[in-house]
Amino acid sequence: MVFESVYEVTDVFTTVRKQRIWCWFDGNAIHARWNNFDAGAGSSAMLDCICGGFRTTTSTTVSQRRGELFNSIQHYSETASVAIGVTRNVTGATIQVIAGFNDGNQSCWFSGSNDNAMYMDDTGVLCNKTLINSQACAGFTAVCTCVARDTNFTGWKVEMNACDDELTLCCSACVAATGTIDLPGEALQPAFGVLSRACAARSMDMRYFEAYNK
Repeated sequence: MVFESVYEVTDVFTTVRKQRIWCWFDGNAIHARWNNFDAGAGSSAMLDCICGGFRTTTSTTVSQRRGELFNSIQHYSETASVAIGVTRNVTGATIQVIAGFNDGNQSCWFSGSNDNAMYMDDTGVLCNKTLINSQACAGFTAVCTCVARDTNFTGWKVEMNACDDELTLCCSACVAATGTIDLPGEALQPAFGVLSRACAARSMDMRYFEAYNK
């Protein structure tokens, strides 16, 4: 199929296009739209290899976190938006790799408390890839999929709806987890990050990130 415009690749021209971003994580630096957060002396850089993407690494201190978000610019609806990404848990165990939507409160993001968030969690704690819902001052819910943690690149899709949130993994090609409790209570921003759960540096790779309002 041939499209006459970029607009019409994703939207019918008779409709008003809603907000959407794409990031391929190529070139020599991450796009300026992303704002780094770091609770230690970690590092981030584009990988100089085929299909490597962008690597984020914590410091060697336990519970240190590092990641990227939109500097608290919250464009995406908590009841009608989608994030799609390709992510890799580099280290495997004693690590938490998360990607999806967050309200900007990165200090609480990895504990799931006191923030609004919804994301895919590829973690050494729960052992399986997991959907996380978090609502500020309300609660935190983890819904595990049947897909085990691994160190391969994984395509994922998280979708926020009015009555539930969903996680789809490319390896299963169907909804892998659905959450109906502790849904986020405000508009969110794209975000991803990594937390070390050992006295060692831990890394994640991000190859692609897309987000849009439905």
